[in-house]
Amino acid sequence: MSKKIFLTGVPGMRHLPTKSNREAWALAKEASTLILQVMKERQAAGYEKDLMYNFTT
Repeated sequence: MSKKIFLTGVPGMRHLPTKSNREAWALAKEASTLILQVMKERQAAGYEKDLMYNFTT
């Protein structure tokens, strides 16, 4: 039985700093950083009244 399958039913497992959780957290942080960077660049360039603008306000 795989270790990942065995531990999926354990409550709170997603909060423990396992290797896969750390990788997932790093990817989520990178994605958030990239999205915020694009939003700030668009805001500085003067884009307004589009879908991306709605998320910044």
